[in-house]
Amino acid sequence: MNPTNPTNPFGVGQGSFCTPSSSGFPGGFPCNFNNVTPGRSIDLMPTMVSPNQAHLLPSLSAASSHTSKSPWLSGSTYLHADSALFLKSASDLPHNTIYQPKAHGSDVTQAAANAVSNIFPDKGFLRRTARVESNDGCHPSTFRSGYHGGIFQVDKVGFQDTQNTASHPGLTSKHQAIQKEFGIDWKTVQYSDLQKPLYSAIAARLLLSNKPEAIPSTVAGQAAYWKKHYNTAAGAGTEQKFIDANKNH
Repeated sequence: MNPTNPTNPFGVGQGSFCTPSSSGFPGGFPCNFNNVTPGRSIDLMPTMVSPNQAHLLPSLSAASSHTSKSPWLSGSTYLHADSALFLKSASDLPHNTIYQPKAHGSDVTQAAANAVSNIFPDKGFLRRTARVESNDGCHPSTFRSGYHGGIFQVDKVGFQDTQNTASHPGLTSKHQAIQKEFGIDWKTVQYSDLQKPLYSAIAARLLLSNKPEAIPSTVAGQAAYWKKHYNTAAGAGTEQKFIDANKNH
């Protein structure tokens, strides 16, 4: 990247910078990639992403060759697995984002979990829960007919509890935080919206926030917490299932 040449910051094509007011990024953000060579990897400067926007970057494994479309840039701009911008033809890559119904996979799930934990820290619990609940949405029954709990498999009664401010007055400030961070009015969200990864993650975290017990830090502690507060005594899951689903991560 060439920050000394703002009219052509990447040394190729016709790059230009959006203004901070139009892009939402301090110092602007490169917005014209029409003539950048497809397939060229472009490293991002960390200072170009504000703390409030950083959660939108999918936390992708450097070992993965999967790519995801950037949620804020249009056209054929994609995030490569090494967290650099990677430009390829739109026909070559999936359009899975945290706002797309039934989007799934480890990259999408990680991005959704990161987005929510940015405002409601969870010690990695959401990410681990997605693995045991639906294998990051890859289990064939994740989006089964009549069930809209999404990647995090939030039941309808649990979702309704996330909107019940009468029983849980503390939800009001959390709804306000969600409105500020994502522009989502949680009181108007429908259960079917939880097919979107971000919405499913928010619902899961709000549901847990209604529990008086804090989320433990260890995997074993989280396994017991998951069984008690999420899978519940009536569920078929076991603490060992939670541990096994996360032992290689």
